[in-house]
Amino acid sequence: MSVKESANRLLLQYMKRYFAAGSEIGIFETSGIPMFDKPKSKVALAAIKELSDKIEAADGASLQCQICAPVALLNVLEWLAYTSRAFKFTFF
Repeated sequence: MSVKESANRLLLQYMKRYFAAGSEIGIFETSGIPMFDKPKSKVALAAIKELSDKIEAADGASLQCQICAPVALLNVLEWLAYTSRAFKFTFF
């Protein structure tokens, strides 16, 4: 479930407005994505395909979370990892 008034969401919305002139910041909503249950085919859901295409076209992508990733985000990462070539883990 997405929280409409979370501190993270408010910060991302502020950054999107503040940096609008020099960059494009997208906010992907995780609500509406079903829980990952390994499907028989590797065909992505429409929302996952759209996100995958945006990641592939982007100069970079960053997950916004503190301390640990929320379950909804981990679910989206599972979908991306299973259905997309645009996604791979990179650790610093």
